[in-house]
Amino acid sequence: MSNIKIVKKKEANKYFKRNLDFFNSTKSDYRILDLLKTSNIKPKSILEIGCANGIKLNEYQKNLNSKINYGIDLSSEAIKSGKKKFKKLKLIKLPSLEIEKIKIKFDLIICGFFLYLLDREEIMSREAIRKTVAEALELVDLGGTENKKPAELSGGMRKRVGLARAIIYKPEIIVYDEPTTGLDPVVSDSIDQLVIKMRDQLNCTTIVVTHDTRSMRRVGNHVMMLHHGLIHANGKPDEIFKSTDPIVHKFVNGIADPKDLEF
Repeated sequence: MSNIKIVKKKEANKYFKRNLDFFNSTKSDYRILDLLKTSNIKPKSILEIGCANGIKLNEYQKNLNSKINYGIDLSSEAIKSGKKKFKKLKLIKLPSLEIEKIKIKFDLIICGFFLYLLDREEIMSREAIRKTVAEALELVDLGGTENKKPAELSGGMRKRVGLARAIIYKPEIIVYDEPTTGLDPVVSDSIDQLVIKMRDQLNCTTIVVTHDTRSMRRVGNHVMMLHHGLIHANGKPDEIFKSTDPIVHKFVNGIADPKDLEF
């Protein structure tokens, strides 16, 4: 087993210095707090990645009145110092891979020092990495394609590679954003079958954002239809397709209103 560094901090600083100057300034904290306050967002739980000794997390906690506040950092000394100063905060040292498993449980996630994710310190051998990648590709029916270049992948294969990257961390929730857009009907059906397969094999919650009504009917257990930014209808797929509501009926049947033809 050997330490694997994805990006060294010196190299990252070279490319991201401007971003670092902003994120490390107090001005950025005020902007985030102002945004949250004006948006009337009231998170019950906060996770700050790259929290140092927790001083910024403490400010978020005081201003937003959050009940559960976790801070994660690579520095054991910073964590130790923060624990003495801020008794109510949960400050821990946690590998990046573990963050992916827990961050979904928080209402608000703040990446106070985003290089934390670029400077991974996972103790993982190259053999273990290859095995994990191969397993993910096999799960999306792309076994044996590890050495292919992006230009050698079809549109459907690229969709599957994107999904393989997402399931590496064994997520509890997978969100698909228009997974069948730009694909022919046959490939679209194969993607739908894959979505169902991932849901069943990973035992995870699946959320699909789509305008494809055939896909919606195949993969959905429950459907919510948005209209002008609001939930206009919700129910089981069959209920949506049988709806007599004019807006829903026109959408699922692909019927244009005459006024929609005026440009």
